[in-house]
Amino acid sequence: MQITFSIDTLERVGELAESILDRLSKADELRPRSMRLRDYDPGEIPDEKILEVAARDARGGIELIVPAGEVSLSWRYGPTSWFQLVHGEIRVERDVPTGVVDAVADLSEMLSAAYSIIDVEDLVSADLLAYSSEGSASPLDRLDDLYWYNYYGPDLSRVLRREHGLTFDVPEVSQRQLARGWEVRVDGPPRSRPYPPALRKYLNDAGVFRKYTKRARFKSGRIEFDYSKVREKKSKADWDADFDEL
Repeated sequence: MQITFSIDTLERVGELAESILDRLSKADELRPRSMRLRDYDPGEIPDEKILEVAARDARGGIELIVPAGEVSLSWRYGPTSWFQLVHGEIRVERDVPTGVVDAVADLSEMLSAAYSIIDVEDLVSADLLAYSSEGSASPLDRLDDLYWYNYYGPDLSRVLRREHGLTFDVPEVSQRQLARGWEVRVDGPPRSRPYPPALRKYLNDAGVFRKYTKRARFKSGRIEFDYSKVREKKSKADWDADFDEL
């Protein structure tokens, strides 16, 4: 079974790449075997300089080969930037390894993530494609689905609880409050939809999940996230000077 995980954050992922890789390395399935810096020719940047360049580049990405599949880090800083991304596509037999779930939870906390998910790759890909085609690829004014694993950062969990009182009091769902965010998981292994009737009705009644209510919206309107870190201005000359020092 092919699984996708995705972490949306407003931290500067390139500058935090070394810490992200250190946390991935604690999970056997996600320990990097090799990495390359996106947008550079092979050999242009020595391996020992990749993390240093990543920390200074205003936009870019790192592609990682891990035992269970692939993981990527993507970032772009500037006046119109919004969510930065840690994304993985891995192969599992049936259950998602505990180490992978723990890594996503820990990285979500470490990166002050706005929103993180884990689920079957085909389902997530289809939802993200439909979501982005409507001009948004992030949870700004609604949610696309309740996935197998969900991490809601402080802004999102506060709105969900205030407007919808979501505590997911149904047998199929487990949840826990973490230091920063709120973790919600559907019990058992990831599976094809639809969810069991009781959970499906609960989601329908909540009314904020787009897949169940076509006009789903947060009552208070679009969530205003803090983009200040990723929209920090830096001149091209400054970036060039940084690069020349390498």
